Amino acid sequence: MSVSTSTTPINGGKKVYLSIADGKLTVYYRGLKQDSNVKVEVDGKALTTFKVDESDIEQAKPLNFKINGVRNIVKVSYTLLDGTTQTVTWKNPKITN
Repeated sequence: MSVSTSTTPINGGKKVYLSIADGKLTVYYRGLKQDSNVKVEVDGKALTTFKVDESDIEQAKPLNFKINGVRNIVKVSYTLLDGTTQTVTWKNPKITN
């Protein structure tokens, strides 16, 4: 069995990025406001919301969602340390299986 991983690097000061391994989605984050909520949407539908914990070091949040590889739009909303809210969107995140 082979395992392939695709990651989207942090661009332009973004504090959140995605990893897709074997089609499963993981959100990585750092430098977010403690105990704030991170909201994840896929194709316009809420997938999950989770609380930020220990974001002074990079954290991973595996999600119970399998990316099917066709026309997915993943949107993640989060709160920075200064209290501002940002959203980052990935259109058709690359999946290698």
